[in-house]
Formats: sequence, C-alpha cells, structure tokens
Amino acid sequence: MTEPGESVTSYIDTPEGSLDIAYEARAGAMFGKFVLSGKNMIMTANINANQLLLRLAEVCRSEHMELVRMTDWSALSEVQASEEALFDEAYSRVEAILSSAEDQQGTVQL
Repeated sequence: MTEPGESVTSYIDTPEGSLDIAYEARAGAMFGKFVLSGKNMIMTANINANQLLLRLAEVCRSEHMELVRMTDWSALSEVQASEEALFDEAYSRVEAILSSAEDQQGTVQL
C-alpha cells in the first residue's frame, strides 16, 4: 500500500489481453483513478476497439495521458501496412477523447 503523496510508477503490459469486454471500461476507469491520484503509469496496449483505452482517455484527458504510436517505431508487417487505416481510426478515436473540451472526469464510476 502506498501513502498519499508517495511517488509510484506502475508498468503494465497489454492488460486488455486478459480482460473480458465487460471489464475493460472498469479497468480503464480504475487506471485513470490511479493516475489522477498523482501516481504514474506506463502501459503498452494493443490499439483496437477495446474500451480500456477509451475509458482511460476519458478519465485522464490530455493533461494526464499521452498516447504514443509504437507502430511508428518499426516497419509494419504486410498485413498491418495494408490495414493501416484501422490503426489511424483507432488512434483518432482515443485522441479525440483526450483532447475533448468537455470535462467528464467526475462521471466515471468504479
């Protein structure tokens, strides 16, 4: 257990891989609450239609979350390159939520 004000960083690798769709939004809200409490999180996640990233972006907004396209770090496979528009669409959805002017931080329930 951490004390208030204590510096903590959590590293999480693809949490959506072990979550049922019913739990994704709740996990995103929980991670958001962790970040908003002043803690740090570095997370890798597959960019897809999952609710985890969308809810995390909804809670954190661009003030507390940065989305980094790891697909820019290396060459895409032939399949990935042929479907790159899907990546662009998924990133755009998350970025739109991050930059949304409407503040919904108080509406997320765990």
